[in-house]
Amino acid sequence: MRKKMAVSVGLSALAGVAGIVFLVTFFSSHRSPFELVVGMLLVFLAVLNGIMMYRNRTHR
Repeated sequence: MRKKMAVSVGLSALAGVAGIVFLVTFFSSHRSPFELVVGMLLVFLAVLNGIMMYRNRTHR
């Protein structure tokens, strides 16, 4: 159970970093809007995952 939590934490952190990298590369070289959407989505998912994990931790 604890390992699963660590994996989800790692994945959310990875998604956040990937999203930020996507956004930075998008703004440095104006490419397709699709990449902007992907970056936003990754950041959003990472934030959402972080909020959910924080709520799970406080409810116990």
